[in-house]
Amino acid sequence: MLRIMLFCSLLFAQNVWATVENSAVKIFVTKSQPDYQLPWQTKKISRSSGSGVYVRVHDQNYILTSAHVISHATFIEVRKSNNTRKYPADVKWVSNETDLALLALQDSTFFTDIDPLSLGTLPKMGDQVTALGYPMGGDELSTTQGVVSRLEHRHYSFSKKSFLTIQIDTPINPGNSGGPIINQHNQIVGLAMQTITKANNISYLVPSRVIRHFFDDIADGEYQGMPNENFVFSLPENAELRAYFQLPEKQSGVLIEKVAVDTIPLQENDLLTHINGKKIENDGTVFLPEGKLSFKELIHQKQIGETLLAKVLRDGKELEVSWKLSAEETNLPTYFSDKPQYHLFGGLILVPLSQNILASLVQSGSRGAIMTAASLEEYATLHPEKKEIVVLQRILPNNQNAGYRASYSIIESFNDQPVADLQSLIKTLEKNDSKWVKFKTHDDQTFILNKRLAQEGDKTIRSQYGI
Repeated sequence: MLRIMLFCSLLFAQNVWATVENSAVKIFVTKSQPDYQLPWQTKKISRSSGSGVYVRVHDQNYILTSAHVISHATFIEVRKSNNTRKYPADVKWVSNETDLALLALQDSTFFTDIDPLSLGTLPKMGDQVTALGYPMGGDELSTTQGVVSRLEHRHYSFSKKSFLTIQIDTPINPGNSGGPIINQHNQIVGLAMQTITKANNISYLVPSRVIRHFFDDIADGEYQGMPNENFVFSLPENAELRAYFQLPEKQSGVLIEKVAVDTIPLQENDLLTHINGKKIENDGTVFLPEGKLSFKELIHQKQIGETLLAKVLRDGKELEVSWKLSAEETNLPTYFSDKPQYHLFGGLILVPLSQNILASLVQSGSRGAIMTAASLEEYATLHPEKKEIVVLQRILPNNQNAGYRASYSIIESFNDQPVADLQSLIKTLEKNDSKWVKFKTHDDQTFILNKRLAQEGDKTIRSQYGI
């Protein structure tokens, strides 16, 4: 009897593991990377692969994977374990900031013989986990076991934004990205995201809590993203700083330096002491059931539009304040899968300033380009009132712009009117019926063009440069 029970238990475990294996898939991606130096062009076509897992979200079948796996994809295919057929897929939902994406399969029969995996709770330090995926070095499904070693806030390498991560000692290699990490109940506790290349077996996951936030976000059919604190703060750990602001010895929190959104009822020199009833320590952390984490975790657990309750110490008095959470306010956005925006007029290439442009300048390795990037970033920091910054990236020479020279000059006015953003500038250009157009830049250059001749010249430029 005991032998029969053991056999049945082993058979059940094998069936469960077979289900888990079949739920992990390999993703094949063809990509076309943009060129932010020459925004009308793309770099060479490349091919890569990653991992994913079958999930059910709001009664829909999806493949969950990493956003960086399918970034700039022109064609995506998905293949099940122990199967040779590849199924075309489309990106349905994506959260670039938290490096998550949901793929929809064009052929629904893909899901007929596999079962979805569900999300588990946050694991504890020391918990055993198993990573499933398709790393380089082979074509078959790979499984590796490890232990949860840390929960902390860390920058996501894809978005450069800081969110909750899980650190494990399981090696994650190229191709593993997007693969599920499961607990002993075969539930997803995280998604393979990144690793430290100069360390042995230190890898990071997007936790199930962040994944669940993504799923909850899209429940209404619209993706809004992670809420942002939208204020700059410092840590009042220094005794002299605390004395200067007359902070009581038993009080702790973060010191507000600048507020980016008018709807947030905080002021410079406020001490933010509590969020949602949780005390903030002087190092910017809070004690939660899962451990000591950044106070931002209390913000990230909420959705955009929800209300945040807080306590502040202002001029020695404790106040209770609240505000609705919003997305990050920045005039230096990062673009992910979108093609670069640009507009050609009179041979002038006009673009919105972005982190992508700064990164492309720095990556060029030129000292001059790096200094240009630093100057542009400083301008953006000093002008937070500009919601978008329009840059004259380069001039493609022709008869109408001969003698003009500029590179990465910021357009401050058009026909002596401030420039708000690229789209409004384009509309103003189209509506303008005067003979001359005038651009003024932040580095005190003036560009005068004959509108009709500039537009005629652009036809030749488009042909010459393949625009």
